[in-house]
Amino acid sequence: MIRQRALITVLTAAMLVTGCDACTRSSTPTPEPTEGFAIYLTDPEIRPENLVMQSHLGLAEQPLITEADLVQYDWAKHELTFAVSGYEKLHAIKLPTSGVSFVVCVSKSPVYAGAFWPAYSSQSWDGIIIDPILMTLDRPVARIELGYPGSSFYQGSDPRGDERIKAALEKAGKLK
Repeated sequence: MIRQRALITVLTAAMLVTGCDACTRSSTPTPEPTEGFAIYLTDPEIRPENLVMQSHLGLAEQPLITEADLVQYDWAKHELTFAVSGYEKLHAIKLPTSGVSFVVCVSKSPVYAGAFWPAYSSQSWDGIIIDPILMTLDRPVARIELGYPGSSFYQGSDPRGDERIKAALEKAGKLK
């Protein structure tokens, strides 16, 4: 009988402690972290020459490049230094001479569009480009550039200095 009472007392105390612990926990879910700076591929059907309509770009479900894939972003040069993960993702892209469309986003909101454009392309282009072909593991650096084969081919204003991008990179500790 004494054993039964002791067991009941212990079980009751355990239930009270567990119940009280559950009551003190917040019922508000932990907010998911915001994505920050990311580069998404677009729908494969969207060719670089069709990037004008940014509201209809059809982003991939997951970003290709995230802040975790970056070591740093040199703001003055618009130069990205990639971690091994970013380097591998970029080198896995099959690049036609006409480029592969991407969108730079902050918190999943499009800021500007461009194309991964290989240095071996004979086609010129008047948009933003990133050429991942010349990157090596020893120097995993690529520049976000205006136009191909040079800036004289670029049309429009330069969107690379957008303050939303700068703030996201600064917050992530990636800005140089």
